[in-house]
Amino acid sequence: MLMEFQLLKDEFEMNMRLIGAASLKDLNPSMVDARGLVGHGHVQTVPSDTLGLNAYDSLSGPKERVVRAKL
Repeated sequence: MLMEFQLLKDEFEMNMRLIGAASLKDLNPSMVDARGLVGHGHVQTVPSDTLGLNAYDSLSGPKERVVRAKL
């Protein structure tokens, strides 16, 4: 999990450099681009994929084999 945190830290530092913020104190709400957020709950609906519904046959699992105990 350390690698994930290091990646997050590196990305955060790169974005801060790109917007010209030297420290966290330099950040402010005007630097946030929230145009992609939709609705009051900040939830954007994900379109459903209907293309694959009729294009592919459903997969069937392997048939069960009946094993009889040998006595």
